[in-house]
Amino acid sequence: MHPLLRNLMMAIPSLGTRRGYSRIPQSPEIPLLGSPQHGVNSLLRLPPHILETILMLLPLPSRACLVLTCHTLYRAYKLIIRDPQLRFPRLLANRNPYISSSNPGVPRNILLHQLQNHHWAYCSGCLKLHPWNEMEDMDYHTTRGELPDARLRHLCNARAGIVDLCPCISLTARDKFRLVRYLAGTAEDKDRHHYPVEMDERFKLRRTLDGERCLVHRCEIRDHPHVWIRLEVALYLCPNHNGIMSLYASTAYYVDLWSPARPDAMGKHIIAASEMIETTSVTAPPTTGKGNAPPPSLPDISPSDMQKIQQRYAEERDKRRRPEGLSQYISLASTEDPQLKRLLHDLWDDGTAPSVTLKEGARFKVVIMGAGFGGLLFAVRFLQTGCFRPEEIVLVDAAAGFGGTWYWNRYPGLMCDIESYLYLPLLEETGYIPKQKYASGEEIRKHAQRIAAHWSLEHRAMWRTQVNQCSWSDEAAEWTLEMTQFPPPLHGDATKPDPFSATVHADFVILAPGPLNRPKVSDFSGFGSFQGSRFLASRWNYDVTGGSPDAPVLSKLEGKRVGIIGTGATGIQIVPELAKSCQQLYVFQRTPAQVGVRAQRSTDLEEWTKKVATGPGWQMARFRNFVSFTCDTQPPPQVDMVADGWTSFRSLQVLGGGGSPVSMEDIPAHITKMHAFDLPRSERIRARVDEIVHDRTAAEQLKAWYPSWCKRPCFHDDYLPTFNQPHVRLVDTNGKGVQAITSTGVVANDEQFDVDVLILAMGYEVKALESPGARARVSVFGRAGRSMDEKWAQSPLTLHGVATNGFPNMFFSGVGQTSFFPVYTATLDTCAKHVAFIISEGIKRHGSGKMTIEGTQDAETAWALQVQAGAPALAAMAGCTPSYLNAEGSLEGVSMEDRMKLAASARWPHGMNDWMNVLEEWRDAGSLDGLQISVV
Repeated sequence: MHPLLRNLMMAIPSLGTRRGYSRIPQSPEIPLLGSPQHGVNSLLRLPPHILETILMLLPLPSRACLVLTCHTLYRAYKLIIRDPQLRFPRLLANRNPYISSSNPGVPRNILLHQLQNHHWAYCSGCLKLHPWNEMEDMDYHTTRGELPDARLRHLCNARAGIVDLCPCISLTARDKFRLVRYLAGTAEDKDRHHYPVEMDERFKLRRTLDGERCLVHRCEIRDHPHVWIRLEVALYLCPNHNGIMSLYASTAYYVDLWSPARPDAMGKHIIAASEMIETTSVTAPPTTGKGNAPPPSLPDISPSDMQKIQQRYAEERDKRRRPEGLSQYISLASTEDPQLKRLLHDLWDDGTAPSVTLKEGARFKVVIMGAGFGGLLFAVRFLQTGCFRPEEIVLVDAAAGFGGTWYWNRYPGLMCDIESYLYLPLLEETGYIPKQKYASGEEIRKHAQRIAAHWSLEHRAMWRTQVNQCSWSDEAAEWTLEMTQFPPPLHGDATKPDPFSATVHADFVILAPGPLNRPKVSDFSGFGSFQGSRFLASRWNYDVTGGSPDAPVLSKLEGKRVGIIGTGATGIQIVPELAKSCQQLYVFQRTPAQVGVRAQRSTDLEEWTKKVATGPGWQMARFRNFVSFTCDTQPPPQVDMVADGWTSFRSLQVLGGGGSPVSMEDIPAHITKMHAFDLPRSERIRARVDEIVHDRTAAEQLKAWYPSWCKRPCFHDDYLPTFNQPHVRLVDTNGKGVQAITSTGVVANDEQFDVDVLILAMGYEVKALESPGARARVSVFGRAGRSMDEKWAQSPLTLHGVATNGFPNMFFSGVGQTSFFPVYTATLDTCAKHVAFIISEGIKRHGSGKMTIEGTQDAETAWALQVQAGAPALAAMAGCTPSYLNAEGSLEGVSMEDRMKLAASARWPHGMNDWMNVLEEWRDAGSLDGLQISVV
């Protein structure tokens, strides 16, 4: 054990206490200010093996600086002051170019000078702290050593960084009184013998969310490539347990630790606590809000810096805006161009005969459109009610296997950026243990197959089948579906039969197509002229690249020039894999992605048993914990179960809902607040690019200049390092995009890039005001022949986001009037459980005969108004760079009528936990309020 750590453990028996400690895969951007606690300082909450690793890696000076930031350790300083580890020649972390690194006294002098208080005194002779009673012969000590030059001392104080760590631990009683008086606002600080508090360079004045004063100190230790430590201290007034106004120090340490020698310590860690450091009789003025606690985010970004960054955001956004909006893309699903249609060819269809063959006049209890996780979850939840048997259900899909988007997407490097313990549904029911924290695409697809087999649904799928039209019959109280089933691919000289069309009937119809089922490509000039190999990322052609989804070794790309267009969530995963094999890789970028740390790791079985699958209901409990952090629930749970880049992402509430309610009058303050939450995170991600990418030009081009909520955030450990390889070239188009495709390659920035293989990774078609039927690519006609598209054009109305009046016995899952971000499988499961309850209750109460179930007009109008009332919280989306989240920027120019429709079709404003609670309470009430059930 490290000697310093050993002595500290002797001094502090509680060292290593885990309370208040969490492990995260990305440096957080804000301090976690816990509720005030008297006692253990946050640094002591690090597990001993992690603290020991840090102390081993840091140079000697930085060890001392880190230890001395801790109030509790400072009180134990007497036990470690004689440790030879603290007798160092110079402070290596001092980066001030004006201070000579050969001067052994300056940095240590300043550090220890700042630690003086009424207990300890600094000896400039031996460069140590002594108790005052040992400093009787002051002349002896001062003459033994040479005092640093005053100019150097000033520069060190102002610029050196870690030598100014945590000054609040050495505050004298006089200092504390002045701070209390200043924070309470009862008097100006006019002490003639001290600098005014507002002029103290150690602190910056901030305001809490309630408008109260708060002093913030920030600094960092960053002098080893494997360690980065940032400290944040907030001083604020708060009543203690006796109701007496007291001065509290809330500290948070952020630790990025990468030690190959200690893999058990690698990762990102946060430790935080608040402790009372002084009681006072000062009476604070009434607060303007609920309390006097510090704000959950204290961004150290000045108003002028924030204005400059937002101006840069606007400039980068305007570069990418195009007047044609969504029209700049070609809809591959509806194009008549045979060359483009071939891009959608199913390369995974092995010719297996469909489990369910389309037959004219066939009748089903339930037809589910979609055999991905959405369709499977609806089927499973129906079966669990006991009101349905597998043979009464059929899943219809254009694919030839289960998985939905995971059936089509099998590109190399494919993974889900949501923790697998959350994303993969029904883990508790199936007993499956994911292999890694973030599952691969193949593991996810095979889990879909596992679910189908577990509930005897593997033979209830109608593959290669498209539902063209779905019409309601009041007389028969059923749906009539016009469908086409396509034959499997044939090999050899056999004649391929024609597609077969037929009409079938169903009591209930479920639309579960998923949001990412229609790939798109830009309308490039000369697209059809390219003579090399080209394919969509979502239709990866391993015949061209070599390898397979299970073993993606792209051996056929050796010696080849490869181009990939697109740097979103798909592109960033593919690029590192392509670079492993090809001779030359061109990465064509219009808009860079925000790429945080993924910190992938294998599932530890012991940890799985003790900390993940801890008992019945563990997956839902973990999910709700996750949502509490992503939706900024206040106060947050004491433990962050997932602890990754998502749960430290407070501004995600812009997309997912949650946080405080926002009125129209609150919009300016809300936008400012969201940017305050987001800017430190975005700045850290931009700084990460500089840390990793060697080429300065490429690094600047890879920085994302937009708020984190404007595009789906990405997490990857290998994407940025790929650009350090000599055969990988980033072709940044400065927001313009690729200009043209030629017979031999790509034109961008007026330069020709010849490639042998061209990969298209440009995302999917997503339309804001699209009806559930249109999203499933089916024409739906309800009562009196009314089109669902027509109803949605007038006003998108649903009950709970799963049903709509005038279309009885039809239910759906979607993103409108529900809560969907970022774990879409949880949205699907919530919808499936809710619909299964609705139908099963109808059957239980009215028998298994014919019936109609639909939401009432009043109920769906009331639900839409609740959604619409939360629309002001989406105001932060205004001004975003073009993406699928804002219809490529075209939503900003829509009419007021369309704005109201968009507001009514937005996500549930109060976050996913609240949405699930509302649905659960509705079910528990048992009144089925808002539903109209009629027996035929």
